This record gives sequence, structure tokens and C-alpha cells, in this order.
Amino acid sequence: MFLNDTSDVSFEDTKNIICGRVELNYNDVEIDIILRCLVGEYQYFFIPIICEVDFKNMMEMSSKVEQR
Repeated sequence: MFLNDTSDVSFEDTKNIICGRVELNYNDVEIDIILRCLVGEYQYFFIPIICEVDFKNMMEMSSKVEQR
């Protein structure tokens, strides 16, 4: 929820935001971002977000879903 309106934020900036929100030092933890896509009534497909391109694609997909 706290990533709303952050389409211009980078992958690294987002990881920093997450660390700040959960009050962890960015240098002490490893943050993994996983995109969870609903593919059935109770089934999800998980996509690891591992680079800036993945992150931008995830944000683009998210904004298209919100527009519906």
C-alpha cells in the first residue's frame, strides 16, 4: 500500500523505503521483492523482481490494473 504514487521511484529507492518503513538498516538486511499474480481462485504465480527493468514492468502492470 505504501508504494502507491511511486512510479518514478527506482528499484533501489523502493528497497530503501521498505527498510525505512520497517525500521531496518538497509546495510543489515537483504530485501527481496516478489510480484504475486492471482491466476486462479486461490492460486498465485510468484515473480521475483531482481532488477530495475523487472521493477519498472511491475509498476507499469500495477498502474494498468488500478486503471480498470
